[in-house]
Amino acid sequence: MRLTRLVLHGFRSYREPVEVRFEPGVNVFLGRNEAGKTGILLAVQAALYAPRTAAERESLVADGSDVCQLALEYLLPDGREFRVCRDLVGHKGSIAECREGHWLTLATAVGDIAQVVREHTGCDDALFRATLLVRHEAVEVGDAEDLTRSLSERIELLVSGSPGGISAARAVKKLETHVKELNGPRAGLITAAETRLREAESLLASANSAVRRLADGRPRLEDLSQRLEQLEAELADAEAVLERARRVAGLESRRAELQSGRAAIDRALDARAELARLEAEAAAARARVPEPPVVTGPRGRPHPALPTRWGGWSYRTRWGGWSYRTRWGGWSYRALWGGWSYRKALLVLGGLLLLGGFAAAILGQRPLAAVLAVLGVITAAIGSGQTPSPFMGRAGVGTPVQPEADVEAERQAREAERRRDLAEGAARSLDQRPEAEVTAERSRLGRDLEEIEAGLGEASIHRLEPAELARREVRAQQLPGLIRAAVEARIRCQVELQSLENAAASLAELEDEVDVARRQVDRLRQRLAAMALAREELDAAISDIRQGVGPELAAEASRALARVAPDYSVALADGTGLAFQAADPGGEPLGRRQLSDGTIDQFHFAIRVALADVLLANLRPPLLLDDPFRYADAERRAALHAMLGGIAVERQVLYFTVEEPTPLPVTHRLPVVASRVGSE
Repeated sequence: MRLTRLVLHGFRSYREPVEVRFEPGVNVFLGRNEAGKTGILLAVQAALYAPRTAAERESLVADGSDVCQLALEYLLPDGREFRVCRDLVGHKGSIAECREGHWLTLATAVGDIAQVVREHTGCDDALFRATLLVRHEAVEVGDAEDLTRSLSERIELLVSGSPGGISAARAVKKLETHVKELNGPRAGLITAAETRLREAESLLASANSAVRRLADGRPRLEDLSQRLEQLEAELADAEAVLERARRVAGLESRRAELQSGRAAIDRALDARAELARLEAEAAAARARVPEPPVVTGPRGRPHPALPTRWGGWSYRTRWGGWSYRTRWGGWSYRALWGGWSYRKALLVLGGLLLLGGFAAAILGQRPLAAVLAVLGVITAAIGSGQTPSPFMGRAGVGTPVQPEADVEAERQAREAERRRDLAEGAARSLDQRPEAEVTAERSRLGRDLEEIEAGLGEASIHRLEPAELARREVRAQQLPGLIRAAVEARIRCQVELQSLENAAASLAELEDEVDVARRQVDRLRQRLAAMALAREELDAAISDIRQGVGPELAAEASRALARVAPDYSVALADGTGLAFQAADPGGEPLGRRQLSDGTIDQFHFAIRVALADVLLANLRPPLLLDDPFRYADAERRAALHAMLGGIAVERQVLYFTVEEPTPLPVTHRLPVVASRVGSE
C-alpha cells in the first residue's frame, strides 16, 4: 500500500486548501516547530481512521473555519487506486475506487468505510497506532485491551489464512458477546427469561388463587342478595305498619283535642251558672246587713268633719272589701300597740312632741320648738278627749256600738261577695263568647268526637304502644342505611367476582405461558453451556497460535535492533500474551538492568518494525514516523536513518523531523504554501 496524494482544507493549521503529493520510498518532511508536520501526519491518520468522538473531531478543525475536509488517495500492491474523503464537521465520509479514470463510490457509512480501510491496511486504529504510527512521545508499544485484541486477530488471520476475515479471537469476542447476552446479570437473555418465568408463575399462582376465591365468593354473593331482599321486605312492612300506627295516633291526638275543647266549653258554662248563683247569694247576704248608725259630735249632732257618707260610701264601707274594723292579718285596731287604745297612744305621742320642742328650744331652734310644742298640745288634747276625733266623739258621747248579729251579717255578706268575685274572675278567664255560640260549638265538637270514636273503633287493631312505635320508627330510620350498605357490599362482591372470573379465564393461557417460559429457559441454559465449551476450545487454540507466532516476532525484532544496538536483543516475555522484554544478544532477559531512554525507544521501534513486517507483510502499509529518534546519539541516529532506507525498499516511509536526516534526502520542506486544488 502506497499513499499518493493528500488534500487538506480547514484542518488544524491548514485553514486554506493544501495539496501534498507523496513519493515512493522515504518521504522526509523537514520543518521547524509549528510548521505543520504534525498536521499532515494526523490528517493521514484521520483520513484512514476517523475520530470516534465529537470532541476529537472538533479539536482538529482549524480556528475560525466552518469546514474540515480531507481527501487521501493511495495504491494497493495489486495496482488498484482508492480515495478516502472525510467531512469532520458533518461527520460524513466516503471511499471510492478509480475505475477507468472515474471514481466509483464503494461506501458512505462510517462503519463500511472502516471495514474497507481495514482490509486494505490489515489493521484497525489500535493496531495502526501500535505498529505503523510512531510518535516521539509514544514510541513504546502499549498493552491495552484493544491493541491486544487487534494483534490477536491479525496473528490468527495470518496463521489460519481465513478467506472471510473471521479470526478465532473475533469468534471468541462474539462468543463473549453472546454469553453476556445470555448470562448478563441485568440484561441477559437467561435472566430475562427467568424473570418472565417467575412473572408467569406468579400470574398462574394468582389465577389459581382467584379460582379458589371465586368458588368461595359465589355463596357469599347469594347471601348478600338474600340479605338485601330481607331488608327491603322489612322496610316495606315497617313503612306500612308505621303508616297505620301513625294514622291511629293521629286519630287519638285529634280525639284528645276535641275532648279538651269540649271540656273547656263545659267549664265555661259551669262557671257562668256558678257565677249567677253566687251573685244571687251575695245580693241576699248584703240585703240582710242593717244600715250603720249615725256618728254624732260632742253635742249630739252629726260630726261636721265626718259626714255619714262620702260619695255614697259610709265609714263602714269597704276599701277593697275591708272596713275600719276589718282585721289586718287577724288584728283589729284595738289589738295594736300591745292592747293600748288609740287615745293612750295619742297622749304618749303628744308628750314626746312637747319634749322635742323643749329640746329644740334649748338648742336655739325656736321655730322648730314652737311647731313641736303646738303639735304636742293638739295631740295630747285629742288623746285626752278634749278635741273632736274624726272617728269618735267625746269619750262616751256618740260612740257607735254595733251588735254582734250585725257583725255576723256583715261577715257573711263580705264572704258571699268574695266568692262571687272569685267566680266572676274565673268566668272572665274562660270562653267569653255568647252562650248560644258556645253551645253550638259544643254540639259540633260532640259530633266530631263521635266520628273520631267510630274511626278509632275500626283502626284500634293497628294501635301501637308509644315505646313500640318509637322502636319501630328507629328501626325504619336505620333500614335505608342498612340497605345502602348491603347494596354496596353486593356491588363490591360482584366486581370482585367479575375480576376473579377474568383472572380464572386466563388460567389455561397462563399454564401454557409458564410451560413455554420454562422450555425457553432450558434452551438458553443449554446454549450457554455450549458457548462456554466453545469459548474454552477457542481460548486454547488462540493460546497455541500466540505461542507459535511470538518467537518469530521476537527474532525479527532482534534482527532490526541489532542494526542500531548490537548489544541487545528482544525476547518473548512469559505469559499467554504477546509481551516482549529486553535481553542480551544470547536471548537472556536483562532482569532489573536499566536501559537508557534512547535504547528504550530503539527497543520499541524494533518491535514495531517487526510487528509491521510479520503481521502486515503482504499489505505493506506505509510507516509514519514523527521524529522518534530525538534521544538517539548521532551514531545511532545515522544507523536508524540507514535502516529507514532499507525499510523504504519494501514499504513507504513518511518521516517528519526538525533536523537534517543525514544521509536521507529531504523531499518536502515545510511550511507548505497554500495553492488552489482542483478536483480530479
